[in-house]
Amino acid sequence: MGLLRIFFVISIIMLSMVSCAEKNDITSNSTEEIQAEEIQAGGSDSTKPLRVNIYTPEGGGTLLRWKGYEYNTDGTVSKIIQHEGNSDLVMSWEEYGYDSGGNQIKLSFYNGPGSYLGEGEYKEEDALTGWREFQYDGDGYLVKRVNYIAGGSIDMYTEYLHDANGNTVKETEYSVYEEEGLLIGWYTYEYNEGGLKTQSSYYRADGSILYNTGYGYFGQKNVDDSYEEVTKQYNGDGEIEDTIVYTYSNYYGDNGQLIKETFASDGEVVNWQEYVY
Repeated sequence: MGLLRIFFVISIIMLSMVSCAEKNDITSNSTEEIQAEEIQAGGSDSTKPLRVNIYTPEGGGTLLRWKGYEYNTDGTVSKIIQHEGNSDLVMSWEEYGYDSGGNQIKLSFYNGPGSYLGEGEYKEEDALTGWREFQYDGDGYLVKRVNYIAGGSIDMYTEYLHDANGNTVKETEYSVYEEEGLLIGWYTYEYNEGGLKTQSSYYRADGSILYNTGYGYFGQKNVDDSYEEVTKQYNGDGEIEDTIVYTYSNYYGDNGQLIKETFASDGEVVNWQEYVY
């Protein structure tokens, strides 16, 4: 497996750990909007997970880590805590902030005392590692995300464009680490008449395509469904270097609650998540 392919698989694994269902539930928005809107979703306490266990296939199923969820009185997520294995050791956590309209305006990242530093050493004190701030237009659509590092300096920012239906059609990334407003690259998105995402592409700063993903949806929502991505990776000359098929499968209980998600790469299960309410 080449380095580029490894990078893509790792990136997709991390996204899948956020939630396969989030990708299916909010199909008209970007990844950041998916996260922002999903954590604002209302509903009774029974619809909100208290814990998500993340497994890998090794040994028939090894608990890699688990996430604990805390909520505000209005039902929005206030905190997500990552734990190592089946222990209470905190690896990291995220804190969420909202405006008076319920829009997510801040996401802060912290390293826990269980954060691994390497060579058998772990972090002893909690530490803020950075945060993101979100800006919206008059219609409530996300238009800008700004990433800050722990010291308060801006690392990069992303600008969003939407179509008449509110779907995100373009995300443009800029770096300010070495040069103010340095273009990194951009994503483009296409949708079908039902608002489901059908294509996404990422372009390098020079305009050459890095990868393109086509999406397919199967099954009936809230019963069992799956979501397939076929990603083609390109070199700098526009030639296809690799094609990877990712499959996200969701499983629901009798009451419609999401109880399990699986993520597979080229037909091989990489990890799965089980929900506790």
